[in-house]
Amino acid sequence: MASAELNPRSGRILATVVREYIQTGEPVPSMMVARRGSLGVSSATIRNILVRLEDQGFVWQPHTSAGRVPTDRGYRFYVDLLLESHRAPRSLEHVESLLRQQTGDDPLLDDLLSQVSHLLSASSRHVGFALSPARAEARASLAESPGSPRRPSARALARLGARA
Repeated sequence: MASAELNPRSGRILATVVREYIQTGEPVPSMMVARRGSLGVSSATIRNILVRLEDQGFVWQPHTSAGRVPTDRGYRFYVDLLLESHRAPRSLEHVESLLRQQTGDDPLLDDLLSQVSHLLSASSRHVGFALSPARAEARASLAESPGSPRRPSARALARLGARA
């Protein structure tokens, strides 16, 4: 993950560059980062960090006197940073306890599937649905959106659905 590759100050500087570039569409000078980033460091210190970020492939400089522009890797860092700050990971035990609280210890399959659907939707912030199996011996499955196998809550819900 990109956030593990940068120290906190470099991460804040990169996030400021990406935010400012998104807002203005212009290369972001170090003086603007110093003013908008609220870092308490000089623009010279920020320039040194920007040089390191450029060496690492997070930003690039269109020409010598221009500010910096985020690269794909810089945008990826920013998106990962946003996702980390907005999603609290849920453990399998946490999701199982929520289901037990809402459905009881011995729920009917339809009740369990309804609650799994609601938890999936709330956890992923996408539409969630669950269908009962056609036959008693059939196993329930989860239709996963791209990227959802990395989310513990989706895996937990899929496991719970398969146990039903």
